Amino acid sequence: MFFKNLGSDLEIWQLAFDKQATYFSNIDLDELASYKSQHRYISFIDVQKHIYRCFDAVEDNEGLEVGGWIVAGLTVFTLVPVYVPMLCVADKNVCEITLKGEYNIIVYDTQKKEVAFTVPIAIDIVDRYKGQYNHKSTNKPEVDKYYQIILQNEFINAYEKINQRINIL
Repeated sequence: MFFKNLGSDLEIWQLAFDKQATYFSNIDLDELASYKSQHRYISFIDVQKHIYRCFDAVEDNEGLEVGGWIVAGLTVFTLVPVYVPMLCVADKNVCEITLKGEYNIIVYDTQKKEVAFTVPIAIDIVDRYKGQYNHKSTNKPEVDKYYQIILQNEFINAYEKINQRINIL
């Protein structure tokens, strides 16, 4: 999902030629040595770690929960103990969205038949929102697209630097 349009976006920005559809498997340096390309440099993205999670009801109510159980314990002979702990931790209107990843853009020199250089990219975002990701009125595709754009912008910035570096070589 997150890398679906990356190649075409890089091509629109004139930072790379989109060849995603022609090669989609694990990259083997021996195979790259025989890869026919019209360009001197080719690149690929090595995904080391990619986490995208949306959790609802992650509000930290540990202190309230402990307090609720203390109150419940003190009122053991009433009807209240069952409800007090639940009321203290009832805030279920919070969502936490995590986007973490480690990626390497590997630039391969087809003339020298070797890796020219590697550009690491790391992203670590943890956002909390009021509301629920899984609520029926949440536009999940738009939320996902927002984080996809953040990640793609990191790659576009990296490819701009790669192009500057290649032009110097």
